[in-house]
Amino acid sequence: MQSVELDEFGGPSVLKVRQSEIPHVDAKSLLIKIHMTSVNPLDCEIRQGYLKQFTGDFPLRLGMDVAGEVVSVGRQIKHFRVNDRVFAKSIYLPGGAYAQYILLPERVCSHIPASIDYDKVAGLPHAGLTALQGLRDYLALRPGESILINGGAGGVGHIAVQLAKIMGANVSVTGSSEQTEWLTLLGADQVINYDEINLSSLSNTYDCIFDVAGRLDWKEAKLLLEKRGRYLTTRFSPQIIANNILELLVSGKKVLSIIVRASRMDLDYLAALIANQKLRVQIDKIFPLKKISQAHTYQSRKKGVGKILIQIDHKD
Repeated sequence: MQSVELDEFGGPSVLKVRQSEIPHVDAKSLLIKIHMTSVNPLDCEIRQGYLKQFTGDFPLRLGMDVAGEVVSVGRQIKHFRVNDRVFAKSIYLPGGAYAQYILLPERVCSHIPASIDYDKVAGLPHAGLTALQGLRDYLALRPGESILINGGAGGVGHIAVQLAKIMGANVSVTGSSEQTEWLTLLGADQVINYDEINLSSLSNTYDCIFDVAGRLDWKEAKLLLEKRGRYLTTRFSPQIIANNILELLVSGKKVLSIIVRASRMDLDYLAALIANQKLRVQIDKIFPLKKISQAHTYQSRKKGVGKILIQIDHKD
């Protein structure tokens, strides 16, 4: 099978398309033929070596998102059959979905509703789970609360905007002047144009802040929070943990960093929202697997909205 691997950390050029063995099914796994995956900022961070203490030995195969069809099942599999269309978030780090096939346990896989094409869910697993678990589990967002989403036009951000509205929140979001109309159509109550307005100049305060871009420093964010407000970032550092302990003692504010878990139940919920036209995943651009380096370069310079998808061809 074709796969994309890297033998060293670095820029997009370290990603190499090569031939690999198709995995063999074990008793508790599904063999999935992948038709589409996506590029997440996490993939780029792994490629650059930021998580090298967790990713194991070279060669590494990236890719967190899976959308494809089941081609073989282990003897202990109960919920899936051959030819079922599925999508999933890989449980492995660094991922493994930049390939024509992947093995995954059924507990992380979800059926794709019949009315939905692969491209509608290929960018959903990692971004959708980050948004859902961040809002529901970490921030515990409640109806009527106010939330600021920093980075609303990205993969996680535009899903978080929609989910926050479904949860009944008042949603403010940062974006460029070109993104304002689109973010408003997604449901944002207020779009803060970061080309013109510095967040530090805002007089508003919020019950929750979700820094999906990972670029809003806590020192700046805490000035925008209500008493006992909650701040969540996609960026992980030991300082976040220290800040949380300190702030809980001093001000009652929470400082959190998200670790996303694979979940079939959560994916089922997100798929149902898409099937019922209550949630959509915006596609920015689609690249073939052989142009994965160009896709990573595009991600690093990204100015568009939504997700970058990777089409995986299975023709000889």
